[in-house]
Amino acid sequence: MDEIGEMSPKMQVKLPRFLQDKSFDRVGGTRKIHVDLRIISATNRNLVDAVKEGRFRKDLYYRLMVYLISLPSSRVRKEDIPLLINYFLKKHKIKIPKNISTVS
Repeated sequence: MDEIGEMSPKMQVKLPRFLQDKSFDRVGGTRKIHVDLRIISATNRNLVDAVKEGRFRKDLYYRLMVYLISLPSSRVRKEDIPLLINYFLKKHKIKIPKNISTVS
C-alpha cells in the first residue's frame, strides 16, 4: 500500500477490522471472503507524529508497524545515485536507441 499516511479517516476505521478478521464483503456479494495475506505499506510521512496529532489511528499504526524498514531519501544517500543510474541504463539499453554514456 503506497502512501498509507494519506489514507482517509474512513478507510483508517475499516482497515484494522479487515486486518483483524482477514475477511471482507465483496460489493454486491452475499458472503464473506477470507484471505491470508501480508501487508507492505510505505509513506513519506512521520506516522508517529500523525498518531500524536490524531491524523492517523493508533491501532492501525501498531498493526502496520510489525517490522519497520526505514530508508533515507536519495538526497541523504547521494553516493547511491550513480549506482542507480548505471543499473537502469544497463537494464533499459535495449529499449533506448541511443548510446548514453554519461548523465549529468
